[in-house]
Amino acid sequence: MFKSLSDIRNKVDQSKQSRSSRNDTNEGAFLKLKDGESVKLRFAQEFDSTGPYFDERWSNITVVEEHVNPDPSKFMLRAVCSLEDEGKCWGCEQTSLPEIGYKWRPKMRMYANVVVETPEGPKVKILASGFGDEAVASFLLEYAAEFGSTMDRSYKLSRSGVGLDTSYKLFPVGNPGKPDLKKLEPIDATKFVKFLPYAEQAAYLSGESKETGGKPSDWVS
Repeated sequence: MFKSLSDIRNKVDQSKQSRSSRNDTNEGAFLKLKDGESVKLRFAQEFDSTGPYFDERWSNITVVEEHVNPDPSKFMLRAVCSLEDEGKCWGCEQTSLPEIGYKWRPKMRMYANVVVETPEGPKVKILASGFGDEAVASFLLEYAAEFGSTMDRSYKLSRSGVGLDTSYKLFPVGNPGKPDLKKLEPIDATKFVKFLPYAEQAAYLSGESKETGGKPSDWVS
C-alpha cells in the first residue's frame, strides 16, 4: 500500500502506460453513477497522514497495485501485486507471456471514502478509480498537490457515456473548510481488496478457484 502522496505521484508517472480501469465489485459500498448523472461529494480521507485534515479514525486513501485478469469475461478477478512483499507474484510472471503479457502488468488503483450529498442526507461510499490520464484519481492527485489537501472542499463528480466509452470529470466546488465527519462512519476499503499469498494467486486470478471477484457495478473509472 502507498502511504505517501509523493510516492503515489512518482509511481503514477512511472507506470502510466500500463494503467487501465474496470468495473468495481460490491456495488452496495461503491459509488455508482449512470450516464449523464452527477453528484456533489467530499473526500473523507487524505492521501497520507501529512494532510492537514487527516483523521486516524478514517485512515488514509487506500492505493494499491493490482493485477487484473485480461479476459473480458473474467475482469472481476484481480489481486494486489505481491512482488515487493513476497519477492514473487503470479501476476507479474504472466507479463512475459507473448501477445497478452502486457495486459497483466500491475495497475494502480485508488479506493477512497467519500461523503455524497443525497436527498436522504450524507452517505459514505467508496470511490474507486484507476490512475489513467483522464481518471478521477489522477485529477485528485493534481488537486491534492494544488490545494495541499483532498478534504478541504467539495467536488462535483459527473459521468458521461457507457461501457468502454465512459468518462468521469471531477471539479472542485464550494468554499474551502474543515469537513465535519463526527456523525459518519468510515468504510474499510481494504476489505474489498484482494491480498493473496503467492500460493493462491494462480488459481484465483486464472479463474480456476470457486471464489470470484464479486458482482460488477456500474462504476467504471
